[in-house]
Amino acid sequence: MRILISALLLVPAVALATSALDGTWKTRTDTMKVTGKPDAFAIADGTYTCSSCSPAVKIQADGADHKVTGHDTYDSRAVKVVDAGAVAARHCGSCARASVGAPVR
Repeated sequence: MRILISALLLVPAVALATSALDGTWKTRTDTMKVTGKPDAFAIADGTYTCSSCSPAVKIQADGADHKVTGHDTYDSRAVKVVDAGAVAARHCGSCARASVGAPVR
């Protein structure tokens, strides 16, 4: 009888959980391993520079598509400063692949 009552008391807690992955997740940065060289890009005087790209890219950060050569995955890039904390970038010109992120300071 005690087991049945205990089980019935736990049912509301199990019903409220939406998945088995609910809860607090903590990252253990001491176990992470980073390989390769870090990304290195900058925007200065209206020019976007990616020195970690192979080959390096240097285009105007005006939001227009600019042709780039030597890259297997894209043939043009567009970079635009959205505001002081965000940059919008588009690869391949008309591709739907885009990213928005904070500039590296």
